[in-house]
Amino acid sequence: MVPPPHVRVMHRGDIPDALALTATEHWGYTAEDFERLRALEPEGCLLLEYDRRTLAIATATTYGPVAWMGAVVVHPEWRGKGAGRQLLEGMLAFCDSRGIRSARLNSYPSVVPFYEKLGFRRETENARYTASGVLGFSGGRARRAEDLGALADFDARFFGASRRKLLDRLATEPGGFVLAVERGDRVLGYVAGTVSAGGCEIGPWVVEPGEPVAAATLLEEALGLEGVTSAGLTVPLVNHPAVEAVEAAGFREAFRTVRMTRGDPAAEDPRGLWALGGLEKG
Repeated sequence: MVPPPHVRVMHRGDIPDALALTATEHWGYTAEDFERLRALEPEGCLLLEYDRRTLAIATATTYGPVAWMGAVVVHPEWRGKGAGRQLLEGMLAFCDSRGIRSARLNSYPSVVPFYEKLGFRRETENARYTASGVLGFSGGRARRAEDLGALADFDARFFGASRRKLLDRLATEPGGFVLAVERGDRVLGYVAGTVSAGGCEIGPWVVEPGEPVAAATLLEEALGLEGVTSAGLTVPLVNHPAVEAVEAAGFREAFRTVRMTRGDPAAEDPRGLWALGGLEKG
């Protein structure tokens, strides 16, 4: 007898199935993306399985009391049949087991009612921006970050929790980068991300409020990294200077998402958040 659909942890051998599911949404995920998510939170990458078939996937990355959920996709044949709800309930159980006080995610507007039924509430909107044929300035005005501890402390002031493990990963993996601008021993801002096949995924991008020159420098330096021909990033729309900066740099809006939270409200300072670390990583 075949057991009913059940939730389990995603393993490396499941990545091809995960990529096939994300391909149904044209998200452009790579095997490296899932390797990164598994490295950040091995037990937070889940799938719903039935008769050795992967019906749905979702991931979560925890930062102390905060969890960011994402990469939620259900096989087209199983949509509307409770597969997504079963998987998300398993994900929330994982968050509860970790003592998470604030579970967050970014939802397409059309899916907001689904998450509201699970106890999430709307907060703010984000816009996904993309650019092609970009040309930034790479002249050493922003340097590769060395003191990631100080950078993580700076970041936590605005993000509301420590993302040190994400910064460590981006600083060391192939194609990853973490650039910082400082004045003396004071951090003014940083930008991190990955470059793969000419595409630059930008984020996190965090800047001290009132330092637009630092923000512009970081963006230009990221776009000026070797081999970059296109770029993408996700901007919180409440940060008006960030929106103005990316549009002035030639980025165009592709789509919007709704930031949602279950549990404690976000303890963020959006004035310093210029780009998310990714829709699935916060």
